Order: sequence, then structure tokens, then C-alpha cells
Amino acid sequence: MGLFRSRSDILATKLKVRTRQLETMNRLSQLRDQTSNSQEFLQKAAGFIAQELASRFVAIILKEGEQSVVAASTMPELAQQHNDVLLALANGAIAQGNYVCVNNTRPHQKLRAAGVACALAKPLRFKQQFIGAIVVFRMRRLPFKQRSLHTISTLSEQLPPALDYVKAGENVTQKNKELKIIYEIDKIKEKYGKDTQTLIDALAEQIPKSTSAKSAFVIVTDSKTKTQKFAAAGNASAHKKELTMFADNAIAQGEMVEKDLNVHLKQGVCVPVTIGDDHAAFGMANSSNADGFSEEDKRILTVIARQSDSALFEDREKKKLKDVFSRYVSGEVLELLLKDPERNALRSERHEVSMLFSDLRGFTSLSEKIAPETVVGMLNDYFSVMTDIILKNKGTLDKFVGDEIVAMFGAPVFFEDHAKRAVATAIEMQQAFRALQSKWKRQGLPEVGMGVGIDSGNVVVGNIGGERRMDYTAIGDHVNTAARLCSQAADNQVLMTQNTHDQITKSVTARELAPLQLKGKAHPVKVYNAISIR
Repeated sequence: MGLFRSRSDILATKLKVRTRQLETMNRLSQLRDQTSNSQEFLQKAAGFIAQELASRFVAIILKEGEQSVVAASTMPELAQQHNDVLLALANGAIAQGNYVCVNNTRPHQKLRAAGVACALAKPLRFKQQFIGAIVVFRMRRLPFKQRSLHTISTLSEQLPPALDYVKAGENVTQKNKELKIIYEIDKIKEKYGKDTQTLIDALAEQIPKSTSAKSAFVIVTDSKTKTQKFAAAGNASAHKKELTMFADNAIAQGEMVEKDLNVHLKQGVCVPVTIGDDHAAFGMANSSNADGFSEEDKRILTVIARQSDSALFEDREKKKLKDVFSRYVSGEVLELLLKDPERNALRSERHEVSMLFSDLRGFTSLSEKIAPETVVGMLNDYFSVMTDIILKNKGTLDKFVGDEIVAMFGAPVFFEDHAKRAVATAIEMQQAFRALQSKWKRQGLPEVGMGVGIDSGNVVVGNIGGERRMDYTAIGDHVNTAARLCSQAADNQVLMTQNTHDQITKSVTARELAPLQLKGKAHPVKVYNAISIR
């Protein structure tokens, strides 16, 4: 009987611990779903952790490159005052890969000087990498016990994926805003593109509409005539000489330049655009924000500059097309692009396409068990074979993400049968992958599978990115649907939506499956497994 009670007590204790874990996970999930801004989420998470651990002070430390920084804290002034102590604890926990718990700070002069009675740090790990740490201070002598260690362990496991989710949503919001601005710039280019002065006047007026700037300017230098055109918004026209020197400096440096200008213009930001010997500069000044221009303002100015350059320089478009698209399409598709000089293939615009996503099943866990060199070898085999099949079928290679391949059919060159090409490619990829599986098996490597997801419809396609990097890619609901369908596909499956299936009903042999409830979709999505195509 005593033994029975002992086991019951153990089970009851485990149940309580698990219940607390689930409650903690649920609350963190709620914070994640209620927040669209990563900084706001981190701040709320710090407050929640402080509440869970009965501590007034909590700081969340994140790694940025080789440096660690305080991303959020419940007491910012204290965090700033004792930044070195915080980072030392965080880095210590990361180095150990486990807790650092100090329940007696008497031997620790710096902790004692900060008024800390007890300290606890736990590293944050995401996708097999340490990304930061949680640091907790108690200012009164209340030692951290086993329950606190369990709680911070749960929090450290759940916080990184929740933060990644919020950042992904934040990125989508930013992309949507950028796409709206790109659309406005394209309308300006279409309306005023034939007259440079009228065009840059309209572009200068657009900058304050899209950012916090009260003043803006655009300067274009023609290398052939050695002349310069100037456009201004706000009070920028009264400071032409100073702004021209500011623009020349940005062009000389070849990168975004920030500078405190005069008392009227205050802070200035300038983005240069250079194509060959031709130059332009897009600038903004006199922010309406007390703290000056935000990172979002600077990113938007960069988007405006990059989206406007093709209209300003009627140029080397063919060379640009070759430089960009030689990475994504076959030589045959590239030649079709070059035969159409009137078409700006890099411009972001709506296209009807079929999106294809494929990734490997079980590869993440496999990569933890075998040597990195072997992983790279397997990926190179996989990418090489699949890329050849995509390009052969006139698909466009969008990107590689880990072991995932993203491709589109129907852009930059439109094909009426883009859905059929996508499905035919996927089936051929599965056939080729079975040959790869046999090869890897002969080499004694563990078995992995491959799933494919396809959706068709209108998306925004174009050269999208920031100042330092632009990529030809697609954005839209059908991209997301194909990606989520791919994640649901089993090994050797090619899943396609109703949108794709309806375009190729006479050509494909497919089996209708039970509708899937995909993330972000209000209703279940009708799905088919493609078996063969003729």
C-alpha cells in the first residue's frame, strides 16, 4: 500500500509539472498570436517570464552575429546600467549550454554591486543553434528552486519558435507594405516615364507619402551629357546646393549615407543608384519622428530607389536580365526574355503561375546523425538532379531553403500550360529521387523521402529585396498554399490544389484526397495526389 501511494505521489507530481508546462506554453502562444511586432512580443514575453518566476527583473538576450545584445527587459534602466553583468551571465549559460544558477551572490562582486540577491540564466536554442539567453534577477534573497528551473526550461524551449513565428508574420507585413509602394512607383513610372524631370518630380513627392520625411529630393546625373536634374518635395528646393553635395557623397561611397544636415533639414538619408556610368540619388530629410528616421523608413527609401532605376536609365537592360535570370532559368527561356526588350521582366507585377515546393522527409534529424560533409554531398546530389529537371521543363528556380526547393512555372515567361509543366516536373522529380535513394542506399546512407506541393493562381513576381540584395521571387497566397501543401505531403507524394487540378483534368491521373485544413485558411482545401501525366 505504501508503495502504491509512493507511485501515486510521483504520478501526481509529474502531472502537476506537466500541467504547469502546458499552461506556460498556452500563455506564450497567446502572446505570440496577439502580437505582430517582434519587439513588442519580446517585451511582453519578458513581463510574462517575470510573473512566472516571481521576479521583478527579466532580460532576454539575443545574439546578433558575434555580439549579444539586450533585446528586451522589464527594467530597461537597470539593464543598461548593468549590461556587462547581464551579458556575462548570458554568455556563460550559452557556453555551458545549460543553466547558470546563483542563489548566493556574496562571492560575486558585480552581482552584489547591482543589488542582485539571486540570479538565473538559461540559453535559448533554435534549429540546433544558440540564439541568446533568458536572464532573471531577484533583488531579495529568494533562492531559485526546482520548480523555477522547470519553468525557465519550458520557457527557453518555447520562446525561440514563438519569436520566429512573430518575425515571419512581421516580415510578411513588411513585404506587403513594400509591394504597395512598388505598385505606386510603377504607376508613376507608367504615367511619367517618358519625361525624366516630370518623373523625378513625382518620385520626390512620393517619398514623404511613404515615409516620415517632411522633405525629399531626387537627383539624376546623365553620363552622356554630364547634366544633372534635381527634384524636390517640402523645403528641399531651398537647399539644392547642400543636398547635391550630400548626394554626390553617397554616390561616391556607393551606399546609403546618413548625416545631420542644417537646422532646417535636420537628419538626412540618401540612397545612391548606379548603373554603369549613370547615377541617381534618392534622399529624405526632416523626419516627423522625434527619434529621426526608422529602419523601416530607410528600407522604404531603398525600395523606392531600386524600383525607380530602370525608368531613369534606359540602358543595359539586356545585360541586367542576363545577370539576374541566368541563375534562375534555362538558356532557352533567357533568350525569349531578351527578344522582348519592351518588357521589364524584373518589375514586380502580377503573374498567373504554378508554384512548386519540394523538401526532404526526415532530413533534419538525419543531418544531426551524419557528418556535415556527407550532408552537403547528399544535398548537392539532390539539388543538381532536381534543378536540371525544373529548368528542362522551362521552370524558374526561385530558391533553395535548407533542403527545400522552390520553383515557379509561368514567370518571367508565361506558358499557357504552366500547371501541366509544374505537375509533370514534380512527377519526374519523384522518379529521379527514387534513383537517388537507391544510390544513397548503396553508399550505406540512411533513407530519406521527398514530398511535393503545387498550387496555381495569381501572385506578385519580381525582383524584390533590400539595398544590398535583390532576388527574383514570388509573393502571394498561392505561394503560401503550395508551401503548406508540401509540408503535408508524404514521401513520394505530389499534392496539388483544385486550382492546379482544374487546369489539367484531361492530362493528369490523380486521386482526390480528404480536404486538408491548412494554416491560414478559413476552410479546408481540396487536394489531389498526382499519379501520372500525359
